[in-house]
Amino acid sequence: MHKGMFLLTILFFLALPSLTVAVEGPTLELGKTLFESNELGTAERSCNNCHPDGKGLDKTGQSDDATIKERINRCIRNAQGGEVLDAGSQEMEALLNYVRFLSES
Repeated sequence: MHKGMFLLTILFFLALPSLTVAVEGPTLELGKTLFESNELGTAERSCNNCHPDGKGLDKTGQSDDATIKERINRCIRNAQGGEVLDAGSQEMEALLNYVRFLSES
């Protein structure tokens, strides 16, 4: 009986790595996809329409994250006619990271 429990315990711990799910955070790829998407609003516009290849974002790196997120949401609401993103959402974090990437390029 003890050998059976021992074997089950070993099998359980061997199976643990396959049970864990990798949670992928906000990536630059997701940020780029959102930046180029016209589906953030109803105006058939994307961030890239006003900022092709990051044009006009060169000084963004001087701002803090909260300020950049406010600006992103202002553009989504005003220029794209969309609903603002939650400041802590994966989409907002991805856009923030991509905008920072563009401002450094």
